[in-house]
Amino acid sequence: MSDTLSNIGPMYRKRGLNTDAQLINDRIAAAQVVHEEFRASELPALLRTAMGRAVPGDLEGLIGEVKKVDPTFDANAGMPEMIILASAILRQVIDDGESVGNRATLATVVAAFGGLRTFEADVELVDHAQRMLTRRQDTGLPVVSTIKHAKRPSLDDDHGLLLAAAQQNNFSSAHAPLKKILDSGPVYTEKAYSTLTLQFNGLVSAHNLLVEQMNAHWWVLNGWSLDAGRSFSDLPAADVAIRVGIELARLTKSSPLGLFAAPALLFRVLEKAGFNPKEVVRLGDVVKASSIDWRQGWASGWLDAADSALLLPVTLAVAMAVDANDEVDWEPRYERASGVSPGASVELLGLARQVYLESLLQPHISA
Repeated sequence: MSDTLSNIGPMYRKRGLNTDAQLINDRIAAAQVVHEEFRASELPALLRTAMGRAVPGDLEGLIGEVKKVDPTFDANAGMPEMIILASAILRQVIDDGESVGNRATLATVVAAFGGLRTFEADVELVDHAQRMLTRRQDTGLPVVSTIKHAKRPSLDDDHGLLLAAAQQNNFSSAHAPLKKILDSGPVYTEKAYSTLTLQFNGLVSAHNLLVEQMNAHWWVLNGWSLDAGRSFSDLPAADVAIRVGIELARLTKSSPLGLFAAPALLFRVLEKAGFNPKEVVRLGDVVKASSIDWRQGWASGWLDAADSALLLPVTLAVAMAVDANDEVDWEPRYERASGVSPGASVELLGLARQVYLESLLQPHISA
């Protein structure tokens, strides 16, 4: 059993739940099964439950595993337990890494929205996810000091056997070494081509990454909005905070978890445009800073996406404001859907980074 899942017991005690020790062990066993069978499509439900915002149908697999040993378990009455189990499973999925774990890491940071939403059963979960995200962003491409090649197999013994058989006119003995010698050519060639393909793919990846980073470098230095076709300094600060996150994500598609240096790049663009990156703005106002036509083209497609409220809080706020023609009645609807107050205060840099991360997550969400 993983150390993360074994911490479920202490999480019960921290939450003040007086659950029988054997039942807790049974819950841990159920969480282990769900973790082993976890799929990326279950991530939104897991996040919602861990945040205490589960909807009917979330984590039916976990409920089913719990009921195998506790048929009387009521998911509604036992929601505090479900939150604990979901939080522990989510942390374990994050630690797993690989494709699903990386997506879970990014999604957890995005869902927390800079601390505006929390995971009550595991208050350190977001910080942990942020550390893992930073570490994985910083990994980059492996540094290869030497290029390896496929070595040609030694056939000296087979040549000797073949020569001896030929001298003795023993054709039956010659068959095996001759076949091995003839087969070795195509096999060696295939291995060589495979090695070259891997090396060239690595070069292509490194080249693409370098081109993207150079494009991002010139974008920062130019201070020019690719979408607006104007200098960032000619746009309102709140408008720039949203645009820079979107544009940087588009420039760096080879980094699915985002750039380690993204906060510094976003800070530099905002500062170069003449804005204070630490300036605090009201969320409900900032999402209306850009022209409504541009916002409609960018965000409206996410208005009805099933997981927008959870995974794209800023994008959804923009979409709802556009849908209401910027009338204030969108704000209470947004707060009910997302759990985030439109009156919340956010820094320009924090907003830019949030939009940047949401943009990276969008390809994994069905609009």
